[in-house]
Amino acid sequence: MKKIIVILLILLTSMLFLVSYEKTKNHEKINDQKVEAFFEQVQKENINITVDEETYIGVLEIPKLNLKRGFYAYESEENTVEKNIELISKNCYPNENCPFILASYSGSSSIAFFKNLDQLTIEDKAVIHYLNESYEYKLTQIIHEPKTGTISILDTNKPQLILTTCNKKINTMQD
Repeated sequence: MKKIIVILLILLTSMLFLVSYEKTKNHEKINDQKVEAFFEQVQKENINITVDEETYIGVLEIPKLNLKRGFYAYESEENTVEKNIELISKNCYPNENCPFILASYSGSSSIAFFKNLDQLTIEDKAVIHYLNESYEYKLTQIIHEPKTGTISILDTNKPQLILTTCNKKINTMQD
């Protein structure tokens, strides 16, 4: 009887792993299609992209992490860390003199798009593709602070990219 239970547990665990893997692959396939559609639309129209619930308004690219992930407009129902990279800055975009803030999970789930941010080092690059422009940023500092639902921004009057996520090692901190 114990052998049957062990075999069933192994089969169940394998099935759960396979379902999780397939879900992750499906998320990545959909993202890749939407990223491609974003670049095609920008290239074709060379003007502001159409903003709707299904269309990315931009793409975050971090070459060192092999990350290329789209994000939605602030007002979109898809703009949430429970589904995607979340655009936090309501009134600030890369083409303005203010902080452009994105957040995502850093755990092990299929929606943990910032799970490898801790591998970045000073001077690493990130690119925001927004409308028909690309904005390149270099990592200048890494800040760890208590997870309170807010982040500290030292200079709010300069263009900068801020990526925030939970600290993997200390669950009361964010990076």
